[in-house]
Amino acid sequence: MEKTDKTKAKQFLRLKRIAFIGVSGKAKDFSRMLFNELINRSYEVIPVNPLSAEIEGRTCFKSIGDIIPAADAVIIFTKARPIAELVSQCINAGVTNIWVQNGQPNINRDTSFRELCENNGVSLITGCCPYMFLPGASFIHRLHGFFAGVKAE
Repeated sequence: MEKTDKTKAKQFLRLKRIAFIGVSGKAKDFSRMLFNELINRSYEVIPVNPLSAEIEGRTCFKSIGDIIPAADAVIIFTKARPIAELVSQCINAGVTNIWVQNGQPNINRDTSFRELCENNGVSLITGCCPYMFLPGASFIHRLHGFFAGVKAE
């Protein structure tokens, strides 16, 4: 697992309007737990899932390009589509901060999304979960961050 720069992660989490691509329609899914945690921390979280009309009382968008005005940042948490395709859509929508959730199946096979970000001035975070960087996160998330080798500032 690659190490994620703590300063870069904290900069991402300072942004308050975050689109969440792939948040599940299932209430007990891990993506929903993170989604709700961000809402509880006063983030404006915008669900993106073509299979749902609404998640947690929020209008769910079919794609990142449907969100107007564009989100400040995007968390990609889906296994259904290639990461490069989603990153390209984010870039076309004007998003310049992307966090690809650790554990996505294509994260190491198709690295073209990294080049897309680099060539378009997009700040990219991979290799960990946002929970590891949220102040006051539960012990299990802090422990996971420690074992994942999260870099200190």
